[in-house]
Amino acid sequence: MLCEYNRRWQEAMTRVREAKSLALMVMAVWVVVRSLAVRLLEEELAVRAEAPVRWPECGHCGRRRRRQGFRERSLETLFGPIRWRRRVGRCPPGCAGSEVTPLDQALGLWPHPRMGAAVQGMGGLLAVLVPYETACRLLRQLTGVPLRAGTLWTWVQSVGQRVMVQVTAELQGLAAGTLPAAEP
Repeated sequence: MLCEYNRRWQEAMTRVREAKSLALMVMAVWVVVRSLAVRLLEEELAVRAEAPVRWPECGHCGRRRRRQGFRERSLETLFGPIRWRRRVGRCPPGCAGSEVTPLDQALGLWPHPRMGAAVQGMGGLLAVLVPYETACRLLRQLTGVPLRAGTLWTWVQSVGQRVMVQVTAELQGLAAGTLPAAEP
């Protein structure tokens, strides 16, 4: 059924059928599953992009923002790269910083990152266990996402800095008699 739906999967399914061992079969199926997941994500994002939008008012001039059409976005995920188009709007006079993408906001996405939070999280977890170069190789084997060790190091440092700021604030609050908020 998958082969009829998408020709790209014909080659992958051939590898599944021709695999000589269960381990090779599992790895071949993993490629198919990742491709299917990307397709499902892209289809759902396309549906959400078509939903009506109530444009918010501009924070600078107070006028209601208007639709400016669709703009492409891509992001590396645990399943591979996904691409979609989403609505973009801005206020009629074009005030600086008035451009908004409601779908990105609803999905909790920042304006420019190309790497999904789950990929960054998995990379960080792997980096705790093995050297950065090895973590990058494992991440690529599992997700197909190519990554340089320096990029992974930067992510780990960034998370470490954010955690240190949070811990310092919690310790100061504790010294003042305020208990830290419970983690979800």
